[in-house]
Amino acid sequence: MTCRIVILGLGLSLLACRMDNPAFDLDSGAELSDETRGTDSTVSPGDGDGDGDGDGEPSESSESPSETTDTDGDCEPGSSCDPCQICDETGECVIDVGGVCDGPALHCADYLYGASETTCYRLVDVTLAGRCSEQGLCESSLPSECPLEKGAVHFACDGACVTNIDSCAPLAKASEVEMSAMCLVEGEQGPGCTSKCANGIESVIENHGCVLGECQPLGAVSFCEGYVCDEQRVSCLESCETDSHCSQNFICAEGQCLPG
Repeated sequence: MTCRIVILGLGLSLLACRMDNPAFDLDSGAELSDETRGTDSTVSPGDGDGDGDGDGEPSESSESPSETTDTDGDCEPGSSCDPCQICDETGECVIDVGGVCDGPALHCADYLYGASETTCYRLVDVTLAGRCSEQGLCESSLPSECPLEKGAVHFACDGACVTNIDSCAPLAKASEVEMSAMCLVEGEQGPGCTSKCANGIESVIENHGCVLGECQPLGAVSFCEGYVCDEQRVSCLESCETDSHCSQNFICAEGQCLPG
């Protein structure tokens, strides 16, 4: 038995770790079968139950690292997450910059298109939904996102009463631009809206002023006293060459209109 132990060499360690097995009980006198000896004699360092420290091949029961990577995120790509968020291709929720959200609507007609000649227009009547900001907040759209198309008339005035056409600025808030910012509206004289001479049975100079953006007569200022209006219809003639320069019932004599 001693000789058998020496020959087996590494088999001694096998006998030591398998003492509980009756097949290896030293007191039983059982001899190792040729099949057992053949198997044990080919064990190399590191073989056995997988606990060896040698350089042998790993056992078939060893688990190799998984070759697949888990790419599942928190959401389904393309679906919505929280408000103003969307699921990207990696399955992560990110801010949906510029996305439509349930925020304050913007009415484009509340803003100005601009002036055309003597008329101030609003933008076309279109409503824009709320938009997601870069910070992920649901905010109102900007007036600059409205279609730059002419809408309804905000106000109109006579060309003679226009004093500041630039006040009807594009994208300005309509409620903040009143007619008086662009036109004279309080009965004052404006460019081209001054005193005017009107011919009749008795020619008269009428004082004109702007009323609600239109140049209107405000009442007689003075009579021409026998003369008619000049060609510009601004004032009365002060002398005559012919009777046509005089009012009805007056004649031209020595350069003056006299009762005829």
